[in-house]
Amino acid sequence: MDSDATAPPNTRPSKQAIRTWLQRRIAENIQARAEEIDTTLPFSYYGLDSVAAFEIADELEIWLGRELPQTLPWDYPTIELLSSFLAED
Repeated sequence: MDSDATAPPNTRPSKQAIRTWLQRRIAENIQARAEEIDTTLPFSYYGLDSVAAFEIADELEIWLGRELPQTLPWDYPTIELLSSFLAED
């Protein structure tokens, strides 16, 4: 993912920033434009398998600088739900 997506230390990214990050990451995965990714559709709609979901969870951990459960994509199965959880958690 782009280095400009790195969150400043001690700053929690906003819901919008997380949503945009996820849209870009999923678009990258399916070779689409981020604007084409509907944040209310489940990750499975975009063909994310367990390997891709684990990779995204790992990348989120690095970007956010905190440990996250590997089950996030299943616990919060849309970009909208996941970004809300991560911004508030």
